[in-house]
Parts: sequence; C-alpha cells; structure tokens
Amino acid sequence: VTPNIYALRKHNNTITFWICTEIATTPNIKNRMRTLMHHISITEALKKLNNWNSFMNFVSALVSYPISRLKQTWKGLPPEMIEKWNKFEELASPSGNFAALRDACAKSISPAIPAMSLLLKDLFFIEDGNENWYDKDLKIVNFGKVELLGRIASMIKRAADDRYLLSVVPVMQNYLRNLFYVDDIKILDGFSKGSE
Repeated sequence: VTPNIYALRKHNNTITFWICTEIATTPNIKNRMRTLMHHISITEALKKLNNWNSFMNFVSALVSYPISRLKQTWKGLPPEMIEKWNKFEELASPSGNFAALRDACAKSISPAIPAMSLLLKDLFFIEDGNENWYDKDLKIVNFGKVELLGRIASMIKRAADDRYLLSVVPVMQNYLRNLFYVDDIKILDGFSKGSE
C-alpha cells in the first residue's frame, strides 16, 4: 500500500469513526436525533457538492451497526428526513457493483471527488483480472488493460485538478484537524447499547 493510499484510508476511517462517536456517545435521545439529522444534512450537502468519497464515509458511518441499531433515535426523525436518508442509502447500495453511485459519479459536473474506495477496487480488479501482455511471446501489450487503467488514472487526475470555490473557515478547519473519535467498534457498540 502506498503512503497516499494509506493516508486516504486512514482519513476515511477517521471520518467514519468520528460520525459514529458523535452519535453513539450522545446519551440524550433528543440530542442524538438532532446529531443524526445534522449528519444526514451533511450527507446531503456532500451529495450536492459531488463529493462522493465523503458521501460514502457518512453513509458507511450511518449504516454501521452502532448507529443503525438505534431504533428509537431513527424512529424519532421527521418523515422527510427518513425519506432523504432512504434515498442516500439506495444511492450508496452495493447492488450491481454500486451501479447507482457509479452512475451518479459519472454524471457529476466538476468539481467532483469520486468514491476512492470504488476506484481502488476497480484498479485491483483491472490489475488482477487482466494480463499485461496480449501475446507474451511477441511482446504485444494488452492495450485493453492499459485503456482501463488510463480511465481510472484520468478520473483521479481530474478530481485532483478540480477546485471547489469554498470559503476557508479557520474554526472549522481547526475542529476537523482535531477530531475526537473512538476507533474501536466494540466500544462504540457499548455506547450505542447504553443509549437504547
């Protein structure tokens, strides 16, 4: 694993565990409902920004066992919030190799950040499932594989070159650089079970 991929995986895990921590450690149900609604609203904003990587981090956190098991909390959400959440869950569904999410990513207008976990998965399967040579004896390169790798590389480069025109909010940056989170799913599950 390269240092950048490791850093990306660490970042994704940090965000996911932070969201779980924020919700699971909130003992008061009304506050927990507000926290859950806030994170669903952030998920909506990420979708509007075409930030599919962070969108998936938020969905992953909210479908994790410590959060999805909070039945009373989910039941207390307004119907329009539940409807919104159901659409996000459907969009992030793994069915058809994440067909709905892939379609949304493909239709995204720049700037956009693809779901990096899907791109890494694709790279793995392109590398693992395709020979390097069309004809090894004649040293003819498998250009089909090269084309597939090129498409992924182009998507990553486009995302890296895209710039969002967002204002810098120093307080927010400081908060996000110093997130408190529990990175042990068993401890988060304990907090969740202690809440309801």
